Amino acid sequence: MSSKNSTIYNVPDGYFEGLKARLERIPAEHPEAGGSRTILWTRIRPYAAVAACLAVLLAVGSIFLDRNTARSEAREYIYEQVMYSDLIPETDPYLILGAPSNVDESYEVSDDDIIDYLISSGTSAELIAYAGNQ
Repeated sequence: MSSKNSTIYNVPDGYFEGLKARLERIPAEHPEAGGSRTILWTRIRPYAAVAACLAVLLAVGSIFLDRNTARSEAREYIYEQVMYSDLIPETDPYLILGAPSNVDESYEVSDDDIIDYLISSGTSAELIAYAGNQ
C-alpha cells in the first residue's frame, strides 16, 4: 500500500522554479492576446450593456404609453359626449352622439308632458306647482 502523503499526480522536476519567468514571457511573445483594444472593450462592456438595457426599456415603455394614450383619449371622448348628453336637455339621448332620431318633429310637448317629466325626474312639488302656474 501507499502512504497517505503520496498522490497520483506528479509535477515535473523544476517546474515551479521557471514558472514565473515563463508566464512573464507570454505577453511579449503574443502581443495580440492582451492588446489595448481588449482592455478598452473590457472596461466599456458593462456600460454598453446598461445603455442597451435602458434603450430597450425606453422603446418598450414608449410603445405601451402610446397604446394606452390612444385608448384613454378614446375613452375621454366618449365620456365627454355622455357628459354633454346629460347637460343638454334632449328627450332622445342619442341625438348628442349624432345617431338618427326616431322623434317626430311635428310633435308638440304639452303642459301635461312637462309635468310628467318633472315628476319622474324627482323635482320638488313646489317647483312643479310654480311651473304649472306660469
